[in-house]
Amino acid sequence: MITVLLAINMAARFCDAIVALRGGRLIAQGVPEEIMTPETLELIYDVRMDVIRQPDSDRPVALAK
Repeated sequence: MITVLLAINMAARFCDAIVALRGGRLIAQGVPEEIMTPETLELIYDVRMDVIRQPDSDRPVALAK
C-alpha cells in the first residue's frame, strides 16, 4: 500500500519505508530510522529539527527547533 503523508511523525510511526520528495525531487528514501535524523529532516523540510525517542515504543519523533 502506498500513501501520501505530510506529517513525518505519522509516516515514521506507521510506514515501513519512506520516500521523501521536495519540489518533485527525491531527497531521501529508506526505513524510518534512516530518514528520522536531524540532517535528513533539514534537507527535506529546510527546518532544523531535533529527533527524540518515545519512551514507550522507542520510535523516533521529530521536533522543530
